[in-house]
Amino acid sequence: MPQVFTVAVQATLAGAVATALVKAGIVDPVGAAAAIAVNWLLLIPLPQIIGAMNDIIEADYLSAVTRSGSVAVTGLGITVGGAVTFTLGEILHMEHPLLEDLPGLPWYFALVFSALGAVGNAFANGGWLKLVGPAALIGLITGGVNQAMTTGFGLDTLWGNSVAAIVLGAVNVVMASRTGFPQHVFALLGITGALLPGIAVVSGILLQMGGASGTDQFLTAATISVALGTGSAFGAFMAEHIGAAWQRRQ
Repeated sequence: MPQVFTVAVQATLAGAVATALVKAGIVDPVGAAAAIAVNWLLLIPLPQIIGAMNDIIEADYLSAVTRSGSVAVTGLGITVGGAVTFTLGEILHMEHPLLEDLPGLPWYFALVFSALGAVGNAFANGGWLKLVGPAALIGLITGGVNQAMTTGFGLDTLWGNSVAAIVLGAVNVVMASRTGFPQHVFALLGITGALLPGIAVVSGILLQMGGASGTDQFLTAATISVALGTGSAFGAFMAEHIGAAWQRRQ
């Protein structure tokens, strides 16, 4: 089955199941929106985004175009799944609340959940026990930088996540050399643990289901996703070149 249809079916199934659970009174609309958001975010091809940015940095434009095409196809599939989900909600006359502000977490809880998210993702992808410590560390570092940028310096989510992704890319180089795991493993752990734009997607879903437009929120989430791949690739590039220059001077 072509990739676009596979992704569209997965995104649609997530929306249909969540909608059915709301109609059955098992979960509330906010919980359903969060479940849908998690599914859609996990469909984002982060390795392809990071790989495309690496290809651009290395001037391998043909590979970059190929990877970018795969990302675009996945994005189209998620869009189709979202359209079907929202249409289903309208047909069933779903009543979803509009939230001005979704509740946030204190910075210390955000760090804990960043570490737990990275560790959970490591286990979900078949990681060994010796990956638990590095995964927790990469989650803490990434989440810590993100919290420092957004809470401490007042940057918005896009810029805070972008800076955190650059730091993550640099740390990936060090962690990979120390542990033997590939750099992209730590990139995915850090991003999925601390940086995925979940709040933006949940807000967009709730707005869309409530009869308003969630386009701005979805575009913000897409922009952040691209920024995460770009920042991670750039951070790794800078760390590798600075490290190589340092070794030549020794």
